[in-house]
Amino acid sequence: MREFEMSKPSDVLMEGAVAKQKPAEVERQEKEPASISVHFDRALLGKLAEEAMAKSAKGGVDQSLKNMLECLQKLPETLELKSGTTLVIGENGSGKSTLARAINFAMQIKDLMSQEKTGFSEDTYSRDEAERVIFTGGTRYEKLLLSKAGFAPKLARAIDVGSLDAFINGQSGTANLKYEDVIGIKGEKMDLAAIGMSARDDSEGIGPSGSSRQTIDSVMSEYKEWPTEHPGENFVAVLDEPEAGMSPFRQRKLLPELTGMLPEGSVALVPTNSTVLYESDLPRIDLRYPERGIFKPSDYPEYFEE
Repeated sequence: MREFEMSKPSDVLMEGAVAKQKPAEVERQEKEPASISVHFDRALLGKLAEEAMAKSAKGGVDQSLKNMLECLQKLPETLELKSGTTLVIGENGSGKSTLARAINFAMQIKDLMSQEKTGFSEDTYSRDEAERVIFTGGTRYEKLLLSKAGFAPKLARAIDVGSLDAFINGQSGTANLKYEDVIGIKGEKMDLAAIGMSARDDSEGIGPSGSSRQTIDSVMSEYKEWPTEHPGENFVAVLDEPEAGMSPFRQRKLLPELTGMLPEGSVALVPTNSTVLYESDLPRIDLRYPERGIFKPSDYPEYFEE
């Protein structure tokens, strides 16, 4: 499922104000370190967990959501996503995709907060204003994505990210943010048809064209070509379950394919169920051990025996 990219929201109206993009020329004296600090508001996480527990007692909330929130409360207050690939590991229903998507929403909010607007005395968006724009959606396609985002938007409100200056697009002045949900693409195509939209409707935003496997192959190719198309620029990508639809033979090559597609200086967050990726030494957030934060299996010699 391709998330809308943050060249938005040039056409979004908010209380009579029209958002506008930064000037095309974005100068950086030095290239910022390619990493992202992800901060969790423990008070808000605790409140969300309390609400989930109260609803659970009344039979009104999924047990997996309650377990996920309890798990997230054990994460360090700050995670540092460094250049390269970071995996998100966990059982089905543990919240790995929800966490990754919430971080993606938090990055979109942060990016919008740096954008200029007109019609107000302030020059940029407040956090509340940015959340309102992001979680309203400007097109039918964006609204569709939000309707299928589950708990991620609510969780994103408890997440703040550090500077995205290392990932700024030199033409638009917005951050290069990408989101791909391989598993969700098939269902999304059916949903698009249900609301009378084609798989790709440029007037409404970018939807999937082709199968989930074809879409992710196209994405990987796009990432590999990024340094040529966008010299000197980095991007941040959330790539949810890239192994989906791969043959057993190709799955064996997934590790070099995944790490080889990412240009130096860019960041990828990858929720996965792949045994090949799990058995690698790539840094990861393992939701079985949230208190460890981001770590490599080589940091814990007993990791694969636990």
